Amino acid sequence: MQTTSDCARPQGAPERRGILFMLGGTACIVCNDALIKFASQSMPLSQLMFVRACFGTIFLLAIVSYTRTPLHVASLGQVRVVARAALDVAGTLAYVVGLAYLPLANVTAVAMSSPLVITLLAILLYRERVSATRWRAMFVGLCGVLLIVQPASNSFNAWSLLVLLSVVLIASRDMVTRAISKDISSLVLTLIATLLVVIGSGAWGLTENWRPLDWRQIGMLALASMLLSSGYIFTTISIREAPVGVVAPFKYSSLIVSSMLSYLVWDQIPNPLAWLGIALTMSAGIYLVRRR
Repeated sequence: MQTTSDCARPQGAPERRGILFMLGGTACIVCNDALIKFASQSMPLSQLMFVRACFGTIFLLAIVSYTRTPLHVASLGQVRVVARAALDVAGTLAYVVGLAYLPLANVTAVAMSSPLVITLLAILLYRERVSATRWRAMFVGLCGVLLIVQPASNSFNAWSLLVLLSVVLIASRDMVTRAISKDISSLVLTLIATLLVVIGSGAWGLTENWRPLDWRQIGMLALASMLLSSGYIFTTISIREAPVGVVAPFKYSSLIVSSMLSYLVWDQIPNPLAWLGIALTMSAGIYLVRRR
């Protein structure tokens, strides 16, 4: 006879895997961000993204070959797959440009406002009804974002708005991801988006003067591509493995990693108002995803 604990164990296993994949994925992405921010000081952004995406494509193709993952070439024509890839590329471009000009911890903190954006998109696209409590949580989260960005301060610039735009694009990508059939693997979705980054950054590079790279720069971009590809795969698996309300709060672990790296590498830490904004944004975001 099967006991209650035996029945509960399989149900909790996907959630635990989803949480672990989310923690690992966010750590990989933040470490990639740190490498990209450091590399952006010595090379054009289009060249940086092109080289990283090329390494990422090679890395992903190697995994596809090793795991014998079916590529589902026919899926390339699916509207949802194409839309997800386009949103991913646009969000990545906006995020990387903003990252080059803003402190790492602040950029990561603004990116954590995605639950607010997802809730707003659900209201606009699906006419989802929202309680007064959730409206208050969204207002608190918005106040938190404003405290992080600080539009009235001398440090505010257009790059902050670009990071906010990237949040909207990435949140839209995550919503589309949930609607894609699980027959198409997370690895293939990541590969398609990476290939589009190669094309997009290559076209952008026609407007910039690229320069020769030394082995240190090449190694840095190769490592960044491996971290980013791994992070995307892990977070995509996490979103598809367990309920969003369970795994999404663990995205906030990236704030710890980014704050440490920002301080250790660039001696930058958010000011007190930004820390207050981070706390408000985290609280509102966790509340919203748990309610969903």
